[in-house]
Order: sequence, then structure tokens, then C-alpha cells
Amino acid sequence: MVLKLTLAIASIAIFVTLGMKGLVYHQGRTSASWQEKGSLTEVAHQKKAEGQDKATVSEMRIDYAGADIDLDEALKNYSVFIAEPVESKSFPLEPRNIQTWHKFRILETLARKSYMYCSTCSSIAAVPQEMGKPNYDEFFVNTIGGALSIEGVDVTQQNSSLHFEKGNKYLMFVNLTPSQVGVLAGGPSGVFRLDKNDTLHSMNKENARLPSEVQKYFGLKLSEFKSHINR
Repeated sequence: MVLKLTLAIASIAIFVTLGMKGLVYHQGRTSASWQEKGSLTEVAHQKKAEGQDKATVSEMRIDYAGADIDLDEALKNYSVFIAEPVESKSFPLEPRNIQTWHKFRILETLARKSYMYCSTCSSIAAVPQEMGKPNYDEFFVNTIGGALSIEGVDVTQQNSSLHFEKGNKYLMFVNLTPSQVGVLAGGPSGVFRLDKNDTLHSMNKENARLPSEVQKYFGLKLSEFKSHINR
């Protein structure tokens, strides 16, 4: 009788122990699945399982600081460059987003201002080591969106408001940090693409003040803008 009771207690103990281990394992898997849900890795895994090699994740909504900056403030506080992108590399940004770092070469300096520290702005991101050291005439800009290859799947995140292409030149209002990271005036509001006729095309598709005033006073002509800067 005693032997039977001892075996019964031991069986219960083993059952409870295994049950607890199973519960912990299940909870661990649930937690990991929750953390990965919607992540770049999960999207890539899903597409790969479906036999596909391309995926697109949702565009991230961005509220740019100073998006409604006007021309006078931009000229007072920001350096103004004509620059071209010479290198771009994308990196993961948290689990669900992509960021792209761009290295720009300054072709012409129209105005140079000292760095303006902002106590209420987000901290300046550190430049990834993969981007290398900038030359004296180069600076970095990081944007949300880009493209990454994850386990053989090309994962893309669009940025319809702010993206750069090699071979293009840009007029840029930049708050240049000591580490040569450029903070753009109002995000896309402070960037204009130049065409072959030196006409300015605003990167901001909304009716923001800075591009509206550049169009109003200079007719989006680089020559008119430069004449105003050089007065």
C-alpha cells in the first residue's frame, strides 16, 4: 500500500513538472511570436514560404519637425547647399521599419550656418560604421524607408515624401551637426530637386510654406534664388 501511494505521488509530481515545462515553453513561443508579428523578418519568412522573393511593408507615417518653416527662418538658421548623393545604404530600424543613410557631396555652398542645437528635438542618430568617414565636403542624411535583403527576400518600404536618387542634384536647407549629419529643414520641405534647366522641384507634395514661398518669390528658378542669397 505504501509502495503504491509513493508511486502515485511520484507520478503526479512528474506530470505536474512536465505540465509546467510545457506551459513555460508555450508561453515563451507565444511571446516570441507576438514580438515578431509584423516584423521585417516575419514578412520575409511568410513570402519565402509562399515561394516569393519580394515583399513590401507599409509606409511609415512621419511627422517632420518644423514642417511649416518659412523662408526667412530657413535662411536665418540653416546652411544651404547644392549637393548630390554619392552613396546610400539601408538598415533595419526596430523590428518593422527600414532606414536608409545617404552620403552627400557638396557641390556648391550658398550659405553656411553654425549648428543650431535643439533641446526639444529628437536626438541625432549615430551614423552606422558601414557608411565610413565623411570627407570635409560631405555629410549624411538618414531617411525612413529603403530596401533590404532578408534571407533571400527583397523587402521594400516606400517613402513617398523624401527619397533621393543618384545622378540627381538637390538644393538643401541643412542644419549640419559637428558629426556631419544633416538635419533637413522641415524634412521634405527643405529639399528641392534640380532638373537640367536648374528649375527647383519641391520634395514636399503638400502645400508647405517654404516651397510655396520659394515658388512665389523666385519662380522655382535656381538663378533667382542664388541672386537673392548673394545680395
